Amino acid sequence: MRRIAVVLGVAAVGAAVLARRARPSTVRPDEGLIVGIPAVYDRLASWFLGPLHDAIADEVAALADPGAHVLDVGCGPGQLAERLVARGLRVTGVDLDPGMVARGRSRLGDRAALHAADVTALPFPDGTFPLVISTLSMHHWTDPAAGLAEVRRVLHPAGRVVIWDLADGALPFHTRFAGPGPHITRSGLTLLTDRPFRWPGPVAALRRVDAVHADGPSGA
Repeated sequence: MRRIAVVLGVAAVGAAVLARRARPSTVRPDEGLIVGIPAVYDRLASWFLGPLHDAIADEVAALADPGAHVLDVGCGPGQLAERLVARGLRVTGVDLDPGMVARGRSRLGDRAALHAADVTALPFPDGTFPLVISTLSMHHWTDPAAGLAEVRRVLHPAGRVVIWDLADGALPFHTRFAGPGPHITRSGLTLLTDRPFRWPGPVAALRRVDAVHADGPSGA
């Protein structure tokens, strides 16, 4: 039953995304360019993805040093960022959709720095972040290898990248995606682990990958 509920939830979230349709280039502040109604997406994601965000926030907090600066790529409306801040981490987030970023800023205020930006053109200096994470975002990237190369640029030489994303063809409303692992080696990163991430419950709908600089510490 839980699996059925999650699939229905994904369908609802997909409907919120598809609600964008054609519209003028100028949109109201409560609208998004990619997600049609960020407030609806936010509520649906809170209901269906809340336990996932809790689990990932716990894993990130265990990986990071206290107060570490974390970059959340594809931060959406800031639900995961909010949990990371609550665990004592310094968070910067980026998302392609300015409507989602506006929603995240209304949630977090000055507790995190959220930016509307493309993963292939991150507005940060080289080597800024000791930890870069991405959750359920990479399968939307037009060029995952180029996005990962830019992630590598802003990653500290001894830092780590951790990505949670769809397994191959795991969920509806998305084009075919082979999972995040195959894109890693084409980006100047070294893949450390690529394993199933069991969510929801016993269902391994996602994969979790860890990577470091190809010329960085292999055990970082």
